[in-house]
Amino acid sequence: MGNLLIPLVLASLIGGVLTGMLAYGRNRDHVLWTILGAALLGVPLIFLLAFSALCPHCKMPIPRRFHKEHLCPYCDKEF
Repeated sequence: MGNLLIPLVLASLIGGVLTGMLAYGRNRDHVLWTILGAALLGVPLIFLLAFSALCPHCKMPIPRRFHKEHLCPYCDKEF
């Protein structure tokens, strides 16, 4: 049992940190996603990869086709 506990905790921490960093980059609540990633061993990372980034101004999801333009289609502000 003791030999399994340390790798499990490390995997949980790594999954949480990776999920939190990805959430921060996509303008999501990175604290919540870090906690979820650590608690569920990185499973939320898979879901977060499928989500679009949020506009930092209006918090609407930005379609992928507008990522190259760096202009939100909803509020017309640059992100």
